[in-house]
Amino acid sequence: MPSITANGSTDATITVVDGSAVNFAVVSPQADVTYQWFANTSPSNIDGESKGTGNSYIPPALTVGTYYYYCVATSGSCPSFNALSGVITVTVIPNPVTLPAGNGTFSGKTCFDVVQTNDDLECGLKVDRNSKKYSFLETPTQLYTFTPIGTPTDLIFAHKNLDDVHLVIKSISQNENEVTVTFYPTLNVDAAGLSRTNALKAELYAVFMPGSGDTVSATETQVLTIRGSPIM
Repeated sequence: MPSITANGSTDATITVVDGSAVNFAVVSPQADVTYQWFANTSPSNIDGESKGTGNSYIPPALTVGTYYYYCVATSGSCPSFNALSGVITVTVIPNPVTLPAGNGTFSGKTCFDVVQTNDDLECGLKVDRNSKKYSFLETPTQLYTFTPIGTPTDLIFAHKNLDDVHLVIKSISQNENEVTVTFYPTLNVDAAGLSRTNALKAELYAVFMPGSGDTVSATETQVLTIRGSPIM
């Protein structure tokens, strides 16, 4: 049975923002195995519609809604044998920037200094900043908590990387009003030399119904900043 991920997450369900890319991939693909990707209208890995082949698959941009994907592995030495992956459910939510602001607060680490370069007057001497240095290899995850005001319902988290080349957030995993963010391990290299003005950034969203009877979602946004300059 092949194991698959979506945007680096092994969770069975992921949430993405309208217009964001979704990258499915096989974990530890085998050279003599063919992988075929399917989409379905229900959370089933039977009778789906074939979408592509390969170790990974990126579907066309998904609009708001719920989608189901799975993979079928076929061995080159035994073509009659097929192994099915589990189903990954992709929930696409409206872009939070189009939603009205909600009420609540995020807690968790928001600024990260990788202390690689920028040994200058603008950023400060590296020797003075070493105590603030953050290693994404040693600590790839951070926990964030959203504390709402009032009694919102249907809380879900989503994220968006603001740089298309150097990505910040690899995946998120929700547990009620908490979300664990997994960062890309290459950030200590990618953010080297960046200052306050050109730091790598990602946005973490809490999207929810503000209260009983509400029909329009609201959002709160937390910006996460990765740079080589001091944390201000």
